Parts: sequence; structure tokens; C-alpha cells
Amino acid sequence: MANKQSSSGDEAPSVEELARQIEELRGELKGLTDLLSDLADGGASAGPAKRSEAAERAARVLNACADGLSQQAEKAVTRQPGVAIGIAAGLGCLVGLLLTRR
Repeated sequence: MANKQSSSGDEAPSVEELARQIEELRGELKGLTDLLSDLADGGASAGPAKRSEAAERAARVLNACADGLSQQAEKAVTRQPGVAIGIAAGLGCLVGLLLTRR
């Protein structure tokens, strides 16, 4: 998956590492797009097994992306806890304002 940690540990990834991750993402998105296109071409005639396979594959890709984002968020919070607290407080105020509006 394109969200693997860089080989340099906690440091920012290099340009080469970012380019490699972007290429991996492009490949994964192309595969998912091709799968969805095949399903669309089959339409209602696509069998349940094919739809189930596509749903499982899409779920795996989305879960892998979510895991990578979660890891990145944890690193950001660890590196800058003050900023994370500020963002959380701001979002809490925004949600509170939206929920109390009538």
C-alpha cells in the first residue's frame, strides 16, 4: 500500500519516497477504476459473486487507505500535540454551534 512509513523513521519522506507512493496510489486507483468499470458494463446482469468480489476488493483498498491516514494522524498528534488540541477544540466548538442552531 502507498501509505507505508518512509525508511528514514520519523523524518519527512524524501521526494523519491513520495513519488513512489504516488505511483502506487495511481496503480491502486486504476485497478479500482477498472473493476468499477467492469461492473458498470455488466450492469444488472453481473452475478452476485462478481459484485461481492468487487465490494470486498473496494473495502480492502478503503481500509488500507484509512489505516494509513490513521497512522499519519497519530504521528502528527505525537509531533504537535498543541496543534492537535487546538484543532479538536475548534471542531468541537463548530459542531456545538451547528447542533444548537435551529
